[in-house]
Amino acid sequence: MKFFLNILMTLILFMSYSQKLVAQFKVENNFKPDQCTNFPSGNWGHCCFEHDLVYWVGGTFTDRKKADSRLMSCVNRMKGPGYLMYEGVRMFGSNYWGAAWGSQNRVPLTSIEKELVLSENKLWNNLGRPNDFDFINFETSLFEVITPYHKLLVNKYLQSYSKTAEYQQFLQVYTKNMGTRPVSEKLYEH
Repeated sequence: MKFFLNILMTLILFMSYSQKLVAQFKVENNFKPDQCTNFPSGNWGHCCFEHDLVYWVGGTFTDRKKADSRLMSCVNRMKGPGYLMYEGVRMFGSNYWGAAWGSQNRVPLTSIEKELVLSENKLWNNLGRPNDFDFINFETSLFEVITPYHKLLVNKYLQSYSKTAEYQQFLQVYTKNMGTRPVSEKLYEH
């Protein structure tokens, strides 16, 4: 019962948190792909480029997990260290999530959110600190839902960015290797 109350409380907090933010956002940081941060180069650079772009935009906890899984699948398909990269971005990637918005969508945790995060951390410790543990309360409190206003800003930015040689090269390599267009082209369409 207590578990379900925690989940319900988390959902209520998340909904009220997302309502607090107003559409006063702007793209603060330009997109700068770093091509597989701290991993050796391989034939999977296009996978990292797509992952960097999705990370730059940001979104919810679930959006981040999907982006990380997609990176792993893409790198594995190229016979690279997909699982290792997945573990790396799950452990160390949260600071880069939503980089487009800078600190605009970061607000201090409420006392209830802090309590939920601490209980989640305690559960993780009690379970023996498993690597695949999802810190849902913690990440949900950090990551903002991408609103229609965010999408509008991203579309405007990406329309311009998609004309650059860097993006055109990525698109060509990605399409050739994966047989499809990247998710970054579909995520934020109207």
